[in-house]
Amino acid sequence: MTKKIAIIGGGIAGLSAGFYVQKAADEKQLDAAPVIFEATDRLGGKFNTLRHDGFVIERGPDSFLKRKPAALELARDLGLEPQLVANKTGKSYILHKGQLHLIPPGSVMGVPGDFTSFLASDLLSDEGKARVFEELLLPPMEAFEDISVGEFFEKRLGRELVSRIIEPLLSGVYGGNLNRLSLEATLPQFKAIATQHGHLLQAVHGKASGKRTSQFATLSGGLSTFTEKIVASLHGKLMRNTAIDSIEQVGKTIRLHAAGYTIDADALVFAAPLREAQDLLPELQTLRLAPRDADSGMTTLSLAYDQTAVQINQQGTGFVSSDRGAGHIAAATWTHLKWPHTAPQGKALLRVFYGHYPDWNPQTISDEALAQKAIHDLNAIDGLSVSSKPDFFVVTHMPDSMPQYGVGQKAWLKQLEAERSRKYPNIYFAGMAYDGVGIPDVIRQGKQAAQSALSFCFNQELID
Repeated sequence: MTKKIAIIGGGIAGLSAGFYVQKAADEKQLDAAPVIFEATDRLGGKFNTLRHDGFVIERGPDSFLKRKPAALELARDLGLEPQLVANKTGKSYILHKGQLHLIPPGSVMGVPGDFTSFLASDLLSDEGKARVFEELLLPPMEAFEDISVGEFFEKRLGRELVSRIIEPLLSGVYGGNLNRLSLEATLPQFKAIATQHGHLLQAVHGKASGKRTSQFATLSGGLSTFTEKIVASLHGKLMRNTAIDSIEQVGKTIRLHAAGYTIDADALVFAAPLREAQDLLPELQTLRLAPRDADSGMTTLSLAYDQTAVQINQQGTGFVSSDRGAGHIAAATWTHLKWPHTAPQGKALLRVFYGHYPDWNPQTISDEALAQKAIHDLNAIDGLSVSSKPDFFVVTHMPDSMPQYGVGQKAWLKQLEAERSRKYPNIYFAGMAYDGVGIPDVIRQGKQAAQSALSFCFNQELID
């Protein structure tokens, strides 16, 4: 009898789980089938590529980190290696008070690695630089469970470095408030350095060579190629526009109720947002204790131009902003320079990012007004000039798109796993809400959940 593995959520976590269930079933001749339930009419979640007039425009994430292997492995398993593209490296900047300042070369998450370039930077005052080097005189930190990212770096390196370099860099990755963000869940390597070795500056100094190397990759046809290839490979059912209303455990069976019918599954991978898990699995009390703020939101605006309509005096790939807050531009990427394959020859593609705030939310104004605001904001920056009339523009709103890992996230995960294994031994979690927000992290979680589900069904390890 076929072992049915239900998957709630058709984003990349759920699709990865489904793919690896199907792959193991095909390769090991297992009588198993994934069934993916997606509440909307589209699969892929945050992967959302628009291909238009020769442009490849990402409306969600545009790339993934290469040093974490899961995304590269998925590309290989899908036969997509020929489509892998590395980013063009170049200088990156921080926008501070209308000026673009070069991020000191050799920095690691904002921690100076090349002391000469750091001292030459005009991003920090002399007092701020002196405070950074005081870190070499501080004793190692005593062992601790967790602390916020902001508190940790401010204790070690001072407030000025945090506000002008570290905060804008990390906010571009995690969003939200650094003074609430878990160090252990996001940057555990720095916790290990501070408690075991002592000094961040010593650990980072000299690690980065003078020659920049590509850290990120994408697919030449856009990240939605992952979605398309997985969907084409699945023999099991893909249930679009199918929201699960309730879940119950009947013996060893997971029974899922949707509008109009019921489906029984031998195991379940829950790859939908945390709030849906909280609603559908109320017996897991730990789910409601997640140590986090509300998810943060982001709006992006892609602007397409002739290259002659764009002037960029600073050679590089883009910037993040330390001038954050309601209405302020949060970051921008010169996409045609960072990813040349995304724009036809002779064309330019810029991508501008705005955060969501209670007192100013870009969702509340028209797309045309937002485009004109972005053009105005870009032209207000020294060294940048863009035409007021792009060839076209694309606005994408991503509300509640980034989970905020609060202090204690790792301890919460451990507690959740203990309760899950007692109450629902054949339900597994995957996705941004749990153990990493990056694309490789989410794919890894999907694969691990597939492995756990298959191991439960067949009582053996089945995925390498």
